[in-house]
Amino acid sequence: MSQYGMDGFVQLSKIISLYHPPDTNGHALASSPDNTPGLIIICSWFAAATKHVAKYTTGYRQVFPTASILLIQTSLLETLFGSDLSPACDFLDSYMKGDPDTTRPVLLHMFSNGGANTASWLATRLTKADGRLPFDTLVFDSCPGAKDIVAITRAMSFSLPNQYLLRPIGFYVIFAAGLVYKLFNDATGHEDPITRIRRDFNDTRVFSRYTPRLYLYSKKDILVKFQDVHDHAEDARAKGYATVHEEVFLKAPHCALVNEDEARYWNAVREHITGSICKA
Repeated sequence: MSQYGMDGFVQLSKIISLYHPPDTNGHALASSPDNTPGLIIICSWFAAATKHVAKYTTGYRQVFPTASILLIQTSLLETLFGSDLSPACDFLDSYMKGDPDTTRPVLLHMFSNGGANTASWLATRLTKADGRLPFDTLVFDSCPGAKDIVAITRAMSFSLPNQYLLRPIGFYVIFAAGLVYKLFNDATGHEDPITRIRRDFNDTRVFSRYTPRLYLYSKKDILVKFQDVHDHAEDARAKGYATVHEEVFLKAPHCALVNEDEARYWNAVREHITGSICKA
């Protein structure tokens, strides 16, 4: 990946890529502060353009220059049929079995329902593999939302080419498919992905109560309602999650909080992560 912010990434699969800082070989530099992550996992939002994802890989490389970055992207096929996360799981297994003196904490940062869905699958795979998760702190960015067919359809239709009539027609096709899917779930009792995501992340059998979490969201988000994100944070507190922070933006659109106030965004992320690691 040669685009700025994505340079240095090596493809592990079609949707998974990995960046190591120079001379680290996947582990921490000897001079790295103890209160910084060694690995940042980014689960991007649905059909995110590389140039937009690069804003966050660039930001993390500036804030935590000695951290490796594992990027997992999300497309329509992965959303519908699941992702092959084997390369990510294999790398995480190797990372966690590394030298404890050079293996620093792991951050999981997920964007929107698409990224949260990928992160949930990853957590499920890792839990089944060895019964534990390597995540030391979580960042929920513009997620999780609630079961809202219109909002989900709007988000998925953004991945369609913005050509005359194509996106409007695609919106109604996706909406119709989503409605049929909802009716099927209601009739069979099958759990929809959004409900599963919300449940999984507040399930103490999967995510420890002692794993700190930060919710970043905007009151102007039309794809994921801010109240739904806030309610999930409140539910986490009610279920005994010890450290739950919320950073609320006022004007930013979906998955673009950094555009409203870049300094505030990265300060919130930095303070949450370094504070979480210091408490660990």
